[in-house]
Amino acid sequence: MTRTFGLSLAITLIAGTAGAAPHGFEAFVKQYDSNGDGIVSPLEFQQERDASFKETDTNRDGVISETEYVAEFTKRLDENMKRMRETQLKQAHIRFESIDSNADKRMSRDEYLASGWRMYGSHDSNSNGKLSGAGENSAVTANQPPAKK
Repeated sequence: MTRTFGLSLAITLIAGTAGAAPHGFEAFVKQYDSNGDGIVSPLEFQQERDASFKETDTNRDGVISETEYVAEFTKRLDENMKRMRETQLKQAHIRFESIDSNADKRMSRDEYLASGWRMYGSHDSNSNGKLSGAGENSAVTANQPPAKK
């Protein structure tokens, strides 16, 4: 599962960035709308594709080899993963502060469990106190944490 998640994450991180054409419409417009008017003209599209080809064809032989293509892909992946890491680490600090309800810079077991139970409750879409793919039939009941060990 971790490998599948990693591959999905890598694909998600790369979508819509500079070398390959993005697949989502909004990302596509963002990449190719060079004058910012919300419209991608054929000229804007062609200019961006030409620039991308030139950047990827590092030996300037007029074709992109697999090595060049993968190198450009790797560069974008590394840049996006760096940005994602920075963003996620910032979020980790924000989440910690949110869970640390008494602001003592230490997360007690009770604070940790309360956060988890809030999440559990948010997934109980039919408010039956049970979770499954259908929102029911789980053996665990919301708002009733297991006894402390």
